[in-house]
Amino acid sequence: MKIAQFAVCIAIACLGVVSADASAQLRDILKSKLVQTEREGVYAHQGWWSTPQVPKVAERPASRKQVICDWWCPSGYTRRDVTIGPSCKWYHGLGKCVDRTAYRGESCGFAARTCRSGVGLTCEEATPEERQKNAHSRACH
Repeated sequence: MKIAQFAVCIAIACLGVVSADASAQLRDILKSKLVQTEREGVYAHQGWWSTPQVPKVAERPASRKQVICDWWCPSGYTRRDVTIGPSCKWYHGLGKCVDRTAYRGESCGFAARTCRSGVGLTCEEATPEERQKNAHSRACH
């Protein structure tokens, strides 16, 4: 059983202490969310007990941003001072949350960032376009 399915089962089991109507409504909501996230190939349950499951592709999925502004970096991201991505507000803290996984054409070659494993990407010398875009000398190919 996948972690997301287990979490839904536990949540539904805990509903035995509430009314039957509330239990049925919450069960339907949880099931619809699970079906939606399974269809997208990414599980929304990214709490301290699990890690995000991302499809095995070499190109960055639209649902997984490379850089985000947040005061707390979610699982799979690390806080770094970078020039790429959006401009963050002062209350997001120092730096931006950067995905630790690099996809095709993205920067790599340092401890906090490695190429997507399992899809044949390796960290190589960047093309001039990639150097300008990533502000780094190496990229995943």
